[in-house]
Amino acid sequence: MKFYKMRKLLNLFFILIGFSSSAQITINSSDFIQGPDTVFISVIGDLSSLDFNSTGPNHVWDYTNVQVDSQRIDTFFNVQDAGIIYQFIYNNPFSSNYDASYYKKEDASAVPTAGLPIAVENPISFNKINTSQYTRVGLGVELNGIDVPITADTIDVVYEFPVDYNDQWTGYSYLFFDLNPAMNAMFKRHQTRISTVDGFGTLSTLYGNFEVLRVKSQLIYQDSVFFDLTGTGGSWIGVPSAQEIEYTWLAKDNKIPVLYLKTSIGFTGEEVTKAEFRDNIDFTAVEKLTSKTLKVYPNPAQTFLTIQTEKGNKTIQLYKVNGQKVLDFISKESLVTIPVAQFDAGLYHLVVIQNENTFSQKVIIE
Repeated sequence: MKFYKMRKLLNLFFILIGFSSSAQITINSSDFIQGPDTVFISVIGDLSSLDFNSTGPNHVWDYTNVQVDSQRIDTFFNVQDAGIIYQFIYNNPFSSNYDASYYKKEDASAVPTAGLPIAVENPISFNKINTSQYTRVGLGVELNGIDVPITADTIDVVYEFPVDYNDQWTGYSYLFFDLNPAMNAMFKRHQTRISTVDGFGTLSTLYGNFEVLRVKSQLIYQDSVFFDLTGTGGSWIGVPSAQEIEYTWLAKDNKIPVLYLKTSIGFTGEEVTKAEFRDNIDFTAVEKLTSKTLKVYPNPAQTFLTIQTEKGNKTIQLYKVNGQKVLDFISKESLVTIPVAQFDAGLYHLVVIQNENTFSQKVIIE
């Protein structure tokens, strides 16, 4: 796409003019998302040529020559908007360990099932952030239409703040997943996370150039499943699980890692299984997500723009064609009128995020 080709050339220019030295930064909790928010993510398609080994002090990582396969919008939701079963666990003032800061939608790989004969729907993660730690306090899935919390009995510590070059931390967590009453089966995972801040320097992606710290986190799993499908008692069985490694590049004031790689270690060595980076919105990726329930008028607009959607919490954003966000707010109303006379005349993209779905429509302001 022309959009990405232009950005590659611009980033190449900044790389060529050089970064003779990079200042070591310190990452604090304030550099991460604190509550409800949205972030645009670009998913890298070709994983075979990605370099995850190169690192060290004053290092330059160049990820501008990548192929973007798709783009999505990650929405970080207020825990108060979760189902009542989730709120009992993750929004409970009497259980501060699990009192999450937000939750977000995940893909199916975020929920370990170790081959259990189940199909989980709507997986989500619950995360907590404070001045000393960023933790993953639990997960949630939908089974037969029922929300099922998966609490971390021993909580996974993803980052310890402040994060500095050469920092190291090791965390042990325990996850238990009971499938009753859907079926008499259970799953448990003991996880060891060994993290090292093994590099600092400059990272270049299609989103821009950043002073970063790189964190390498080895994830070692011990999985077990329990079956009693016949009612004869059942037993726990150990399940072999591949070791994974997460590589994250952290920059100041960017809410999430500006680059994320996950690898799996198997018989053929270490291979990248997931790669994505924080990005600007590419409207060609969301224009197709239109909705019959979204109505915008008048279009073109001169003084006011009215947005009609389903009732309920929604995030409304307005972007210039260059990706600059000029409006961002949350509304519960089904009919919202916003003043637009203060905006420059031209083409804009309206984005509405509701119920974990994203809708986009072009609007003209005269």
